[in-house]
Amino acid sequence: MTESWPYNLPHPLIQRIHPLDPRSTVTVMETGRPRVRREFAEPLEMCEYNWNFTEDQFEIFKDFVEVNLAQGEHYFVLGGFEGGQLVNRTVAFLSPYTLERTDNLFHVSAMMEVVEEES
Repeated sequence: MTESWPYNLPHPLIQRIHPLDPRSTVTVMETGRPRVRREFAEPLEMCEYNWNFTEDQFEIFKDFVEVNLAQGEHYFVLGGFEGGQLVNRTVAFLSPYTLERTDNLFHVSAMMEVVEEES
């Protein structure tokens, strides 16, 4: 079962979406002819998400990522506003989130892979 974003945490601030076309690896063979290999067939869609948490909210977020998502390894459903509409996406962390702390504000950023989208 896919986890859902905790109801007591704010929705993220979404940066622009980055679709990446399938990439290719080019190898020049001994004959001098290039060989092109596709690395993946499906385009990869990524979003950068940002949150501003209080200390209590950050503890909930941290627990959610570490326990429920097994250190960010599992997919989860995350809602976010885009164009005035709430859009639910099934996402996964591409790398560990980054954290900046100022006073009682925890700014968290994460790059996510979008697996599925529903509006």
